[in-house]
Amino acid sequence: MRALRAALGVSALLLFLTGADVASRHLAENRIEARARAEVPEAGSIEADIDSFPFLPRLLTAGSAGDVDLHLDQVPTQSVQLTSVDVKLRDVKVDRDALFSRQVSVNSIERGTVSAELDAPSLSRALGRQVTVGGGEVRSRVGPVNVSARPTVGSDGALVLRLGSLRLTVTLPRSNLLACSATSAEVVGDRVRLSCQVDDVPPAVRRRLDG
Repeated sequence: MRALRAALGVSALLLFLTGADVASRHLAENRIEARARAEVPEAGSIEADIDSFPFLPRLLTAGSAGDVDLHLDQVPTQSVQLTSVDVKLRDVKVDRDALFSRQVSVNSIERGTVSAELDAPSLSRALGRQVTVGGGEVRSRVGPVNVSARPTVGSDGALVLRLGSLRLTVTLPRSNLLACSATSAEVVGDRVRLSCQVDDVPPAVRRRLDG
């Protein structure tokens, strides 16, 4: 009977610790989302995800928050309405001393990717002409001819489409969220995706993670 009570006690403790770990991770995700909303209030849905388990022990002993992903839908910019923006940070390291002051100060990341996607309606508005996206290409009609192009990136990070005799560009303005110029462009499903690599936390994301 004592052994059973001890086993039940250990199980209850493990469940409590697991629950506290999950709750802490969800709280951190909610905090990131709230600060993201304050940064981009016009955006649609915003979702943060922290991939780290166990979360609290890794955070307190190694200063590691694991991998942090942030997804925003319908992000307006000065030049184009972005269908979505994704910030993916890998192996996020934080200042352990700051944790005890309820701050999460990001020290470094191993690597990160910032990507922005445009669907056909957003791209059509930005280009001033009707286009469709799919099958790895962007298609449009130039005069009587149907033309298609695979997206590329210009030297300034702009999206470039060569549709027949037309050379069309869409420039994404740099911001605290889009903190790097695009280095690659591709069609993914029915969207055009522009991406760049970062080795430091984008300023807007850093502010979201800092207390």
